[in-house]
Amino acid sequence: MAKNRLMEAIANPGRQPFVFIFVITLVLGIAANGLSSLLLDTLGEWLSVTFGIPKVLWQILVVFGMILAVVAGLVNVPDVLRSVLGNSTLRVSQVNVVPMLQTQPGLILFMSLNKNSAARVAIEHHWEKGMGDLQHCWLICAGAEPLRVAEELVMELVEMGIPRRVFHYGFSYEFNDGMGGMMNLVPTKDQAEDPNFSRLVVDCLYEDGAERFGLMEADIVVDYTSGTKSMSAGMILACASPSRRLQYVQSDYLNGKPVNARVMEVKLQYEVRKKG
Repeated sequence: MAKNRLMEAIANPGRQPFVFIFVITLVLGIAANGLSSLLLDTLGEWLSVTFGIPKVLWQILVVFGMILAVVAGLVNVPDVLRSVLGNSTLRVSQVNVVPMLQTQPGLILFMSLNKNSAARVAIEHHWEKGMGDLQHCWLICAGAEPLRVAEELVMELVEMGIPRRVFHYGFSYEFNDGMGGMMNLVPTKDQAEDPNFSRLVVDCLYEDGAERFGLMEADIVVDYTSGTKSMSAGMILACASPSRRLQYVQSDYLNGKPVNARVMEVKLQYEVRKKG
């Protein structure tokens, strides 16, 4: 395979000194001057005329932003935070429950034995008749019966207009377990009763959502309504992070039957405390 002299010169200037000098001094110099003129002068003048933003103020903001970008690239942020916080730890200081007003692109939930359960309410909330943000919904089914109910629910929701590609469930959807293996969305009964396992599943689905679909942690909400106590405990522990969101479905009861179901968000507030 023929070598790319330009890439070789940039990676190893000593091998191609003349090409390197040409690229750095001429090509990159012209490009840098052109970008600087466009960004600082032309765009600055346009902002001044159009929005009344002083050109000098714009230039200061651009230079300051570039300095911050360079510093951020050179500094190891996690090390700095550890140095500043020392022996500090982040702890939950307050729990607030409020109506879930937003819709999220990602939704993780357990499937119960009733297709008209909280899972349906949660999905319909984030779909919001096609006006919501829902793009991906992971249905965790602990066994054959919840999986059958999930299939029925998905069929009905697809008939309502939700695209089939939104739903991820069953044995066919596999994701990395974080230890070099693969797992699916149908845990065994023993696994489902282990809070450590449900916590692992949620953690892995956050990673999978980021790698496969480009979702950030704040884009995904976890609904712990339909799980057993052990399942819910694991899910809640997995979301004990400022960037992760929790919800559950709350209902009133009339003649022993749930009515007026609504989605509630659990907001955790954190504070930094010294260890010991």
